[in-house]
Amino acid sequence: MTAFDAKRAYEYACAVARPRRTGSSGEAAAVEYITQRLKDFGLDVQEDFFTFPTVMRQLMKLTVLSILMALLVIFFLFNINPFLTGVIVTLMLFLVLRFLSGVPFVATLKGLLFREIPFTKRQGSRNVVATTGGGNTGKNRHIYILAHYDSKSQSLPLVHRIVLITGFFFGSIYILGHYIMAALVWGTPGGWLYAVYCLTNFSGILLLFMAEGNYSPGAVDNASGVGVLLHLAEIVSGDRNRFKDVDITFVATGAEEEALVGAFHLCKSLTEHPIPKDSCYFINLDGVGLKGNIYCTHKIGVHFTFTEGQGNFARLVKEAGKREGLEVKTPPVVIGAAADHFPFTYEGFNAVTLSTVSKKSRVVHTYKDGIDQLELEGFDGVGRLVLGVIEKIVEK
Repeated sequence: MTAFDAKRAYEYACAVARPRRTGSSGEAAAVEYITQRLKDFGLDVQEDFFTFPTVMRQLMKLTVLSILMALLVIFFLFNINPFLTGVIVTLMLFLVLRFLSGVPFVATLKGLLFREIPFTKRQGSRNVVATTGGGNTGKNRHIYILAHYDSKSQSLPLVHRIVLITGFFFGSIYILGHYIMAALVWGTPGGWLYAVYCLTNFSGILLLFMAEGNYSPGAVDNASGVGVLLHLAEIVSGDRNRFKDVDITFVATGAEEEALVGAFHLCKSLTEHPIPKDSCYFINLDGVGLKGNIYCTHKIGVHFTFTEGQGNFARLVKEAGKREGLEVKTPPVVIGAAADHFPFTYEGFNAVTLSTVSKKSRVVHTYKDGIDQLELEGFDGVGRLVLGVIEKIVEK
């Protein structure tokens, strides 16, 4: 039985780590490398092309701008017409809470990513899809192992962006709730309102002016995930008898940093040809190259309503971790960051994202995210965990 070799996965990650924003020469080089390695392993490899409107990159900024404008209107309208302000605030509070649930965000992307939007430019990318080329033994279980290969830089690290987004939305909720109470009970707003109002607006303005570029080598995010995917593909292709009871597909997704586009494209192609959702499992690898806590995320936003199978799959991952001597944690909510499991969870598939988190996570989306940040312990833990998950699925 072939064991997971963290050094091998690390070497693959180092070969991919370079600035590779969607549409750049670095992205093309990454696709070429990944495709060649998968072919070297004897897998059937295809490049699945897609295009998307570039305006979708600005979805979060458009949302933030809309909320900022609404807060400004409410601020001046309250003294003129408290009742109308209360109605507007109640509607806004409902919309903000719905957005935080993650469902409208995913639904909006699903509805717009592959449509022609007037007066907008489109950009192309591709998924690299590899299969063993053989069928299963009739047990009808399918595992998709995903990792996005693109990278991007931002003027603020991802961790800071998450803090700003979290502060902005919860600040907005506080302000809206405060105005509802003022309209119904207090008569006039007061207390901490103005301090929270200023901090919320400051967070929103920083988010609006946050620039994006192609300066990050993306070693942690997400050459590490690609490295683990490639070595898992190497193991599966070299020991097919071990995995004969399950079909495994490896997908290096493109344009994840733009709006999870590659994952949405894959999900769209699967849902166009109905397949049993309870027999499909999606394991997304994103930022797995750090020595730190292993997280298994199956949620989108603060959305807690899932199928029984989705909850069971998350528990199966944690059980597989225990078998390997690994503690796998589950975050209570997901705010400020998106991952490739989102579209699959939304459609009712069993899907998780695996990641490792430590203080070094602060370099993500910066020029400092180089191969010097990578740690073998992260590769080893996640690699062994995925093999353990596959074994648990086969045992079912």
